[in-house]
Amino acid sequence: MNKPPENRTEPQTAYRPHIPTAMPLRPLPRTVTPFPNETTRSYLDRLARANYLDGDHLRFYLTESRKKSSKVPADRLSALSGIPENTLLRALYDLHSEEDSPSETADSQPRRIVHEKRPCQLCAAGREFGEKIHCQEQPDVVICRLHRRWIGPGDIRYGHPQPDLTNQPDILQAAKRYRRIVRRHGQANAARAYKNASDICHQWRQSNSSDDAFIHRMQIFHGEEWSVPWDDATVHAAVYPQSIALTRILASPYWQSVALQELPIPHRFIDEVRRTVNPLYQWLPTPSFKRPEPLADWINWQRHQTRKSDPESHTTMEFDQLNTIWYG
Repeated sequence: MNKPPENRTEPQTAYRPHIPTAMPLRPLPRTVTPFPNETTRSYLDRLARANYLDGDHLRFYLTESRKKSSKVPADRLSALSGIPENTLLRALYDLHSEEDSPSETADSQPRRIVHEKRPCQLCAAGREFGEKIHCQEQPDVVICRLHRRWIGPGDIRYGHPQPDLTNQPDILQAAKRYRRIVRRHGQANAARAYKNASDICHQWRQSNSSDDAFIHRMQIFHGEEWSVPWDDATVHAAVYPQSIALTRILASPYWQSVALQELPIPHRFIDEVRRTVNPLYQWLPTPSFKRPEPLADWINWQRHQTRKSDPESHTTMEFDQLNTIWYG
């Protein structure tokens, strides 16, 4: 008896249409222009509020991840916001991916998340919907040139969050000098020198070192009888010209070499500081009340760093004598 023929038909598989992993994006109804140096989080919050959306949901839609640390793709944000990708990359400091970020050279600093700060209130007032804008903090960006306002450090609890600099020509001129320092020595070197100079000058002020120019600027801010805490924004602004004058010296390779090579006392360096920064400066390398003089301490640190990187640059006897002078 013949067996019926076997059914050799291949089992049919269910058809599964291709679904793209990233759905095409269309621009939202309301366009929001990014603020220079704004954080991506701040921009996403403003974009979401303008279009009546939830900020966390918008971030998840762009990144497809619940982690708030996930990088927002610049191309998807551009498609959703209607802003060109290059414009977003220039404005949003932390939008760059690791592949897009510039290489770290001697004149560049690694991109990293630091403290946020509010931009110039007058600049932000003209933005869409009047929301609060948060920008990436740049320690050397302290003046809004457009509105002549101080946007640098200072405790805002004392009622002077962004002092007006219209009547402060010394501060405005110092900002121009700093831009020249940047052009001459590079952004990274200038910013590093400014941070050190600012710290040193504020320590001078806290030690009640008299400075007629500083007192005059404070009188312009507050009148003849003024009394404010040392962390007030007006104090930081009044110290700024002196900080820039010292920045010029600390950023200069010539004056750095003078400070490092003249042992134990850099006489020419001290004379330049007295001539251009602080006429009453006193060289006190020996710590006073267990707190070293800030500029002398900076020079001491630079000399030790030079000894580490180039042990043959100075003899061991010279550095032993230097340490004896400093620390006894």
